Amino acid sequence: MKKISAVCICLLLGVSVLAQTNIDRGRSLYNSMQYKNALPLLQSAAKEGYGEACYYLGDMYENGLGVTANLEIARRMYEKAIEFGYGKGYAELGRMYENGNGGCAKDMSKAFSLYKQGHEKGDWFSGYLLALCYVYGKGADQDFAKAFTLCNSLLNEKPGQNLTWAYEWVSYYMGHFYDFGLGTAKDVKKALTYYNRSNKPDALYRAALLMDENGMGTFGGESKSGFLWRAVEKYGLKDARAYYLLSQWLPSTGPLATSDSIRFNYLLKSAEMGYVPAYKLCGEWYEKGKGTAVNLIKAREWYAKAKANGETVPEL
Repeated sequence: MKKISAVCICLLLGVSVLAQTNIDRGRSLYNSMQYKNALPLLQSAAKEGYGEACYYLGDMYENGLGVTANLEIARRMYEKAIEFGYGKGYAELGRMYENGNGGCAKDMSKAFSLYKQGHEKGDWFSGYLLALCYVYGKGADQDFAKAFTLCNSLLNEKPGQNLTWAYEWVSYYMGHFYDFGLGTAKDVKKALTYYNRSNKPDALYRAALLMDENGMGTFGGESKSGFLWRAVEKYGLKDARAYYLLSQWLPSTGPLATSDSIRFNYLLKSAEMGYVPAYKLCGEWYEKGKGTAVNLIKAREWYAKAKANGETVPEL
């Protein structure tokens, strides 16, 4: 009898070790984007009750990674991940209810409940999605104080792999809260700090405007034109007013001097995108040959557009 029991224990231990090996190897292959090779290992681990394996399978079926996309299978996998205690499943299943995918009827209240449960289980992404619910009033009343508290706590936690983009968005929202006094006291310096951390072009643009509104020369050693230049040139912001402001804010003298030709190019882009305040100035620069060759025909064209929009312009 003792021998039979010992044999059973050994068999169970062998199964347990194999299941752990499957999830470890499956996770490694999944993270290396070798999805087809990961598939059988994760399927085996999922049958052994590994919620993490179910979560990975859900992602693979949702996005067609190594398998034919199937949203209903993805949903079932996320449900299994939750059943087996893997917290990341809450956020993904919640998104399906938010968007009405995978055979789920669109249900924002259900999504909100799942995000909240995931957050309570310690899942960072669930907390992020929950904060957005409070910001936009989705599935719950709009509540900036709760959104602020959530975002503040999220910035003190590690978001996990592949969530840098969400972490940057949290920084953006924190900047917005401090900028406009939403859920917390208005604080220009804290707003600028978080906008700068976010690296979002819209955040850097807003930081530049905020400095201008408050008459600030520099913040953290950077000028308003520096913030705006990063938004446009480093992060690809395409905005007519931003181009216009760069043409005016970039210095023409000093250690950070920018040539008139570069400033004119920004001004011309702004005008071509339909920013009315740039029309008259384009006419002046063409008339005077500032940053570009003198071109009276072009000057007249831009003056005419400015005049059509109510500006007083010289006659050429």
